[in-house]
Amino acid sequence: MSDIHLPPHFWNTKLDASYSEVEKYWLSRRGALTNGLRKVGEFSINVLNEYVAFVKEDEAYPLALAINQKIWVREILMSINGQKAVFARSITELSASRSTWQELRALNSRPLADILYNNPAITRSSFENTKLNNQLTLQQALAQYPELPQGEFLARRSTFFQNKEGLTVNEIFLPGFWQELAKHPTSEQIKL
Repeated sequence: MSDIHLPPHFWNTKLDASYSEVEKYWLSRRGALTNGLRKVGEFSINVLNEYVAFVKEDEAYPLALAINQKIWVREILMSINGQKAVFARSITELSASRSTWQELRALNSRPLADILYNNPAITRSSFENTKLNNQLTLQQALAQYPELPQGEFLARRSTFFQNKEGLTVNEIFLPGFWQELAKHPTSEQIKL
């Protein structure tokens, strides 16, 4: 680990006043996102890819990693009622993916929540949120999947810590999420 200087970036800890109440709710909703999605409709996960990469500046600082350090990446698509709803990208240092976060590599199509919310030793950072743009690694990751919608979508991220090693979870709310939410509002949220 090295001293990391916060780069100019596009992640915010405060929610933009222009966001609707329902957008603010989902960008800051605590607990497992998968539980919330299940309340909207029939939920499924498709693992898109798992691979080793070199971390870029905008993803390095939440994990206190040096730029170009090796990371393990897991990218999935969560769907509701067959609609593409959320693209998620989880990253951790490569060595942590073989030790502290080794369960990440064995999830297959199970949700990450299965390992994050059953261990009291795991803590979670505050949420950050953004509207995607081409300078973000997250947008570049989404662009690798031409079958998925592309655009300046709302996203959030937080970092989970266990044994001082982090796992950052990025989640992009795709247009299908908001469409399904409008059709099937849940009792736990602010109505559209």
